[in-house]
Amino acid sequence: MKQLRGRSLGTRLSESEYAHCEKAAARRGQTLSEWCRQVLLEAAAGPAPAPEMVATLAEILALRKIIVNLLYGERTELASPVAVSDAFSSSSHVGL
Repeated sequence: MKQLRGRSLGTRLSESEYAHCEKAAARRGQTLSEWCRQVLLEAAAGPAPAPEMVATLAEILALRKIIVNLLYGERTELASPVAVSDAFSSSSHVGL
C-alpha cells in the first residue's frame, strides 16, 4: 500500500533558481515536485560514497585479510614464511 504524504515543505526561489530546478527535473523525466522530493530525501540520507573510495576500502580490506592470513592463518608448507621467502629467492626469478 502506498504511504500517504501528509506533510509538506516550502521554500522561495528566484526566477532563475526555479528555472534551474525545472530543467533538472526535466532531465530526469520527473515533475518538479517529484524531483524536489527525491533531491531532499537523498540529501537528508547523506552523500553516497564515491566509487573510488569504495574501491580503495575494498583493496585495503583485502590486503588486511591477506596479511592476517599470512601471519595468523593455518600454517601449511606453501604458506609458511620460509616457503614464501624461498620461492622469492630461487634462481627462477632472476632477471624479472
